[in-house]
This record gives sequence, C-alpha cells and structure tokens, in this order.
Amino acid sequence: MTSRELEILNTIEQLGGQASRRAISKKTGLSLDYSQVLSQALLRQHLLAQTASRLFALTAQGRLVVERRSKGRETAGLGLAEVSRLINRCSINSK
Repeated sequence: MTSRELEILNTIEQLGGQASRRAISKKTGLSLDYSQVLSQALLRQHLLAQTASRLFALTAQGRLVVERRSKGRETAGLGLAEVSRLINRCSINSK
C-alpha cells in the first residue's frame, strides 16, 4: 500500500467513514483524477466500497488498516485468517 492510498483511507475516516471524490480531492490536495485512480485501486483491494450515491466508504478491512497503521503496526503480513478474525472481533465489539 502506498502512502497516498493510506492518506486516502485516513481522509475518508476523518470525514466520517464515507466521502465523495471531490471531498477526498479537496482534503488531500490531490487532483480529482488522481484521487479517483487511488480510490479505484483501494476498491480493488476491498478496502473501500462504493455506495449507491457514488460515495466511497471504508469497509471493515479498510477500517482495520487505518486502525493498525495509526497504531504503528504493519499490515503487510496479515493473512486472510487473521483479517477475518479481526473483522469478527470488531463487529462483535460494535454491537
């Protein structure tokens, strides 16, 4: 994950968990086109989802990445089982 992709994730988190392409661009100072390219890459990584109103929203996995990165932990070595376990733990704690 690039630092710009992480910046997009952090920006969406700061904007309440979902944001438009324009809001992301304005907050990060990136062009609309570049913010769209980065957001599409994050969609392919399943860290973002796109809502019916074309907003980008953090997925559970995206929230985990933001949380772990903000605590200074590296997520590159996470396996699917660990991600699933962390997502389940987050969903249980949020109830």
